[in-house]
Amino acid sequence: MRKWLESILMDKKNHYIFDYDGTLVDTLEGYYDIHKELCSTYNIKPLSLDAYFNLRRSGSGEVSILKENFSLLVKDERIASDFAYLAEMERFQRKYKVKKGVVELVESINNIGAKISLCTFRRSQNLLIRDLKQKNIINFFSDIVSRGMPEFRSETNKVRMLESIIVDYEKTIFIGDTEGDFYSANKAGISSLILSDGLRNHNFLKSIGVVSIKDSCLDLLKEI
Repeated sequence: MRKWLESILMDKKNHYIFDYDGTLVDTLEGYYDIHKELCSTYNIKPLSLDAYFNLRRSGSGEVSILKENFSLLVKDERIASDFAYLAEMERFQRKYKVKKGVVELVESINNIGAKISLCTFRRSQNLLIRDLKQKNIINFFSDIVSRGMPEFRSETNKVRMLESIIVDYEKTIFIGDTEGDFYSANKAGISSLILSDGLRNHNFLKSIGVVSIKDSCLDLLKEI
């Protein structure tokens, strides 16, 4: 029954808005390298790769990982700022690889005549555009909205960013990988579908009330 309902949900949509990091590109290994660099900066020993992945996929952010696992006196704001700064450096962005099935997925959506947009918290629109060009996926998107745009630099969620590109609320769906994507879609008044192969795992997503969950872009491709 659930799969049937999800198929009906997808069939009604003609505008697919995607999150970027964790949804279309795999960021976890890059984030772990950032974790190691932050630990070096703060003079602490980093977590193992498995321990870091488990915490991240179970709902923890970089701030909580560092504060809960180490005796760290660094302010939360500095950790968040340091992480965000490093995450957008080109040497780390090169580690973010396009996930399997992404190109086939967006091609299939394009072939049915639906609109495809991108909504991301990246802080530099110019670097985002360059990254999309380097990954050869920029031409799939009709709209590219980021926190790097002047009107969205102070945003703490994606609600206004989504609202700026929604035309028909009933026929639009936001596809992401975190609780933030889920909450933003709900507040913006559109449907959402969350992928569990990104920053959060299936159990965590289910625990916060996410109903529409797919394992990956390859899994979602079967519904298009």
